[in-house]
Amino acid sequence: MKNILNALRFNFILVKPYLRYYLLGFVVVFFFKIMGSEIDAVSFMLFMLLSTHLYPFQLEEKNDLYRLYGIVPIKRSVLIFGRYLFIIVISLIDWILAMILEYSFSKLAMNISDYLLSSLFIFSIFLILTAFEIPGLFKLGVIKGRWIVYIPLVLMFIIVFLADTFHILESGTNWITANFWLVPTVTILVLLFSVTLSVRIFNRKEF
Repeated sequence: MKNILNALRFNFILVKPYLRYYLLGFVVVFFFKIMGSEIDAVSFMLFMLLSTHLYPFQLEEKNDLYRLYGIVPIKRSVLIFGRYLFIIVISLIDWILAMILEYSFSKLAMNISDYLLSSLFIFSIFLILTAFEIPGLFKLGVIKGRWIVYIPLVLMFIIVFLADTFHILESGTNWITANFWLVPTVTILVLLFSVTLSVRIFNRKEF
């Protein structure tokens, strides 16, 4: 556990030059909210955060850290766990800030429990999209795998568009609300599969 926490700390040190960009979504949404926009803070900030997953991979390649990973006496799986934990911690911070921002600027009476459920659903979608991104970035690297970041977003927009076109969005939403326990369950399972796949990919890399 100590090694994983050290790997988490290493990721924060690694992206230190880019840490301000992780809060860019907050600044943008705050500006829009001041201007009276009805933009949803949680959705906007989290989906902006998807593009920041490239940063640690980009810095690893830029500083040739893969060669270092082949020398230091640390399991590669620990590095993977540290990367996922870093992304989850950053995402949680962003998610909490987004909820506070949305609540602070809400002009209507907000049902806290309903808002938390919808916000948790969006956060789960974000984590599932992240789970599809990370193994691809470990496999292809930043230069070849940059396009991977945008595929989940495109797929998400297509799914929502089709659901709205065929009038199944409302019924689908009602079904998810009635079976909400599936949301965290599916999210955790997808993340576990993603971590396992990333470990297998990373273990096969030659440094």
